[in-house]
Amino acid sequence: MEPLLTPALIFMFLWIAASWDIFQRRIPNTIILAGAAVGFLLQGWAAGAGGVLAATYGLVVGLAILLPGYLMGFTGAGDAKLMAAIGTFLGPVGVLQAALISIFVGGIIAIGFALRNR
Repeated sequence: MEPLLTPALIFMFLWIAASWDIFQRRIPNTIILAGAAVGFLLQGWAAGAGGVLAATYGLVVGLAILLPGYLMGFTGAGDAKLMAAIGTFLGPVGVLQAALISIFVGGIIAIGFALRNR
């Protein structure tokens, strides 16, 4: 398999979702489902049944990480669903790392906004 295929597909998926979110202030479920489907297909093609299982675990871990933030009102539902879809590409460990990095960067940005608006 081409080593740059997965990062390129993730980048395209995130670009589409982020662009839609910026202009429409929401991420449609069709974009999320399409991205998750591509993640499952890619994992299945690359690693067979083990890849599909990794995609499933990645989806669950991605959703579990951002779901509490959504339930407390810190993030939107689209963010939690997007992280779950990214989990299908990255698997459970990869999505955990990506989520922790995105939470950290989001916290830094929030601190910057708070300091600027004080």
